[in-house]
Amino acid sequence: MQPSKTCSKCGESKELRFFYRDTTLCKPCHNAASARWKREHRFQYLAKVRARERRDAGWIADVTDELKFLKLQNSRCAICEVILHSGSHGRALDHNHKTGKARGYLCVRCNLGLSKFHDSPLLMERAAVYLRHDGVGG
Repeated sequence: MQPSKTCSKCGESKELRFFYRDTTLCKPCHNAASARWKREHRFQYLAKVRARERRDAGWIADVTDELKFLKLQNSRCAICEVILHSGSHGRALDHNHKTGKARGYLCVRCNLGLSKFHDSPLLMERAAVYLRHDGVGG
């Protein structure tokens, strides 16, 4: 007979292969609880996923790096200086697409603006010159 364990949620006794390591819930109960938590804490879950993606992509080492950027920037966008919201929709971790290194936090608007200019300083400078111009003949 295979070693077994009793699930703390459903109360069924099952073989150990029906449990994840170091948990008291059987896999079906664990998966259901996990799915429920993700639904109920959607924004918190998405923030965790995005943080892991940034870490895996090499943009940041860990959460400490993210907090360091925010502290250095006084929780403001590095371009327009608007206060950055703590939710995942209010800020974007900008990074150099060639090196993969994080540059800092931007508001979503500024981040999208940079992407429209393909992260090109030359195009951005040309746009700034254009905006300073009064118009035709001016």
